[in-house]
Amino acid sequence: MKGFERDILFSRMIGLISEDELDLLEGKKVAIPGCGGTGFTYAESLVRMGVGSIHISDEDTFGAENMNRQFGCTVHTVGQPKVKVLSERLSSIVVLPTKSRHPNYAAIAAILSNSAGLT
Repeated sequence: MKGFERDILFSRMIGLISEDELDLLEGKKVAIPGCGGTGFTYAESLVRMGVGSIHISDEDTFGAENMNRQFGCTVHTVGQPKVKVLSERLSSIVVLPTKSRHPNYAAIAAILSNSAGLT
């Protein structure tokens, strides 16, 4: 997959935040338990803001009942694991230096309990 230079990807943010603040975002790590409605939206927003490390987890798959309220659910993603759909979406936006996906919430709980490793 083609990656773009960080200077280009986030150039429109300079002025809203400084280059130093953008560099701080690149060093941040975020854990998101849940890849449905809110988690999907937050993860994408954080990646688009320049957060450098995302850990996502969900035990569920998209179903037709999610179609009206979860951005990741489409006719093409019904039946697929939410964590897989979100991971692919994030990779299509920016190549992250660190992105991990976990099929269950226990993995995210472990990451969160080791909060000394999260900055």
